[in-house]
Amino acid sequence: MEIKQAPPMTVLCFSAETTLKELHQFSADTLYNEAVRLALNVTGSVHWTYVGVNSDPDHRFWLEIALPVNRINGEPHGASFKHYKPFRYVGTIHYGSWETLGSAYPPLLNHIQQAGHKLTSVCREVYSFWDMTQPENNITEIQIGVD
Repeated sequence: MEIKQAPPMTVLCFSAETTLKELHQFSADTLYNEAVRLALNVTGSVHWTYVGVNSDPDHRFWLEIALPVNRINGEPHGASFKHYKPFRYVGTIHYGSWETLGSAYPPLLNHIQQAGHKLTSVCREVYSFWDMTQPENNITEIQIGVD
């Protein structure tokens, strides 16, 4: 696995402090609705960014859900605009249900550590394709931030 760099982007986002146990209560629906209301073009897949997360289901961390958009326009309700800088990461693609997503992290983290890369406190999940009726079809890129 190689170090990759995601490009800079403008996003419509919202943030919250949460735990792994509480993640089920969040969704990107509001962001999509606001993008339509503000006449924005969606320019990429939704990103869930985790800052300070670990495997403890009760550990509190910062979650940011972001939708890449073409421009800043208007005043979003329940969200804000942000500019993301380029993001250096090592990643992997997870095919299948989000219920099994957690199992993709240990091998990826092990590879990063064996390669001698320094981890940042940020990781992202980019949801390329999701199928709520057949979750085995989901495609998620896991991106672990590295210095």
